[in-house]
Amino acid sequence: MNHISFDVVFIGAAGLKNGIISFEDQEDAYLKQLVLKNAKVKILLAETSKFEKSVTFSIGDISEFDYFITNENSAVSESSLENSSLKIIY
Repeated sequence: MNHISFDVVFIGAAGLKNGIISFEDQEDAYLKQLVLKNAKVKILLAETSKFEKSVTFSIGDISEFDYFITNENSAVSESSLENSSLKIIY
């Protein structure tokens, strides 16, 4: 996987709490970390039901992504996005 590069990756979060992205499965989290290391554009997907939910394995911070796609703008915590060039799409 280290020798594969990606132009764009879409990562769907199982949990997103305090800007930390997490997943329920360790292998899934590990694979996503590898993919993110080799991606040019990183897009995070998380609906509001994932907000304030923390699960076992984290892969990093929301600030490591270029875009964040979600279903409601009222649910996005601006404090977790400070000093970030993250673009939010509703």
